[in-house]
Amino acid sequence: MDKARENRARRAAERQGFTLRKSRTRDPLATGYGWHILRGRRQVAHLRDLPDVEQWLADPASRDQDQEERSR
Repeated sequence: MDKARENRARRAAERQGFTLRKSRTRDPLATGYGWHILRGRRQVAHLRDLPDVEQWLADPASRDQDQEERSR
């Protein structure tokens, strides 16, 4: 089930010009464990959960809002 959702999110990211990768860290105590990375030409997003990835891809307005909050 999760693999299908990841594949669906990966295809959606590709349609929008991004690549979706999951952190390869296998140690649950490591800081990068379980993160998803969306990389585009001018944007990089590090998201913790698959639902966050799906929302980020579905709502382009939230991307701009997140970027504004980080720049403050």
